[in-house]
Amino acid sequence: MVNISVDGKNINANTFVIPPMGLSSSKSHMNQHAFTCEIPKSIIIELMSSEYKQWVSESKDDDVRYDEPQDELGQAGYPDIDLVLENKVLTKLTFGDYLVRELLEKLIENNKPNHFKFWFDEITDCSINQDLVIFEGVCYSK
Repeated sequence: MVNISVDGKNINANTFVIPPMGLSSSKSHMNQHAFTCEIPKSIIIELMSSEYKQWVSESKDDDVRYDEPQDELGQAGYPDIDLVLENKVLTKLTFGDYLVRELLEKLIENNKPNHFKFWFDEITDCSINQDLVIFEGVCYSK
């Protein structure tokens, strides 16, 4: 379902954890790594359609409150999820920033805390092709 590589080596996705809080105070004692996460677009659509619709609804309410769209997604008219996944900037904004935790938590089964090796920190970039979204980011290990 998801392919995660850390420093160019494939890892078991279940060793990758999304911490409930940021790592700001812990980073200085941890080792930084680069990661990539490849996710089929069809999986993102299947897992995230309802969350995306809910987020769009809330964002439209904000736009009304502030009399204008608050970001590129609003300026694009809040396209359907499949159209978002055809645009790198909108994909990064939506699933690399706003809904990243919700997406990763649905993809990764973190039911064995003693198996954690890598802690997610942030998505820094993404690329898209016909079938996949490839996120790039930073993670840490002890």
